[in-house]
This record gives sequence, C-alpha cells and structure tokens, in this order.
Amino acid sequence: MSNSRKRLGYVVIGVVVYAVALTVFWAARPLVDDVPVGMDWTPTVQDPPKAQRLVSQEVACSTLFAADARPDEPLPVLVEQPEGRDPLDFQREPCELVQRDARILFGLNVVAVLALLGGAVAVRRRLPRIDEAFTV
Repeated sequence: MSNSRKRLGYVVIGVVVYAVALTVFWAARPLVDDVPVGMDWTPTVQDPPKAQRLVSQEVACSTLFAADARPDEPLPVLVEQPEGRDPLDFQREPCELVQRDARILFGLNVVAVLALLGGAVAVRRRLPRIDEAFTV
C-alpha cells in the first residue's frame, strides 16, 4: 500500500469519525432555547430599587430529529410583574427557530461529509494512475 493511499485512508476514517461524533454528541442531544419574554419590572419594587431589565427564559426543546420542536411539557412559569406593568410573555414560539437552524446545520454537515467522501473516492480512483506515473 502506497503512502498516498494510507493518507487517504486516514482522511476517510477522520471524516467518518467526525460524522459519527456529530450525530452522537450533538444531533441526538435535546436542544435548548433562550426565548425573550420582555421587560422585568420586579427589581424596581425591591429595597433599594434597581433598574428594570430585559429578560429571557430558557426552554428545553426536543432533538432536531423529533417531529415536534418542543416536548409536551408545559412552558416554564414566568415571574409575576408588579401591578400596572405588562406581564412577561414569550415573544416568539419556543424551540421552532432553534430546531430549524439545527436541522439546517446538520444538513450542511451531511452535505460536507458526503462531498469529502465523494472526493476521497475520486482521488482513490486516480491513485493507481498517479502511482504508476511516479514509478521508475
């Protein structure tokens, strides 16, 4: 086996290990979404009063392979606001954007892995001709 074939074999093994690691350690894990919920006015009624602040709520999501973006669990309860202030509310549908973006990234990774493996096959087909050209 020539040196170039060994290197090509290492590249293919590396690409396959990357694809397996991507699926096991990232794509199969549940996603998390930080959803903006509005202006929290509760610090203004503390002693001493503090400034209001924009807050977001962390929501547990399904994996990118799940049909539903969010499990059937209820959404987290948001902090009650002082009287006369608008209540906190989720400003977008939790988990929808995170799951969509994760699917896009996974698709791009699959395309990259397939392109690298296709390139390795094309190089492998050319290797015998290249090796023969350099032999004396």
